[in-house]
Amino acid sequence: MSWLIAGLGAELALLVTVRGVLPAVFDTRPPVAALVQAVFRMADPVSAIAVQLVLAIIGLPLLFVWTARPAALILVPDMPWWITGGVFGAVLCLAALSSLAFGPPPGAIDGFTYALWPGLTALVIYGLTLAGLLEWRKV
Repeated sequence: MSWLIAGLGAELALLVTVRGVLPAVFDTRPPVAALVQAVFRMADPVSAIAVQLVLAIIGLPLLFVWTARPAALILVPDMPWWITGGVFGAVLCLAALSSLAFGPPPGAIDGFTYALWPGLTALVIYGLTLAGLLEWRKV
């Protein structure tokens, strides 16, 4: 269950980053609920927030533990945890934003680059926090 604690910690780091750090650095914050709404084609923002929380706390930590870290250990056995976490966050960002690049629903998010750099920053921090907490807990 350490992956659940790591997922919760990474989600808290993501929320602090999105609400506190990114507005100061990028003069904007990535619209997390709007991004989830656009990716999953959802109409209700409350449902989008619920989906985002379940994915960030349960789904993505399991994805990291079961696929990303084993793949990294097979490809480069001596790869440090922080590189694996950073690459995991970058791949998450590219996977989420790729659906927006090929036709977002009308009014979902105005422009691909609007969400790219803040989203990339937030998800790399999420990946680093997740990998760091899992490394600390030795999962």
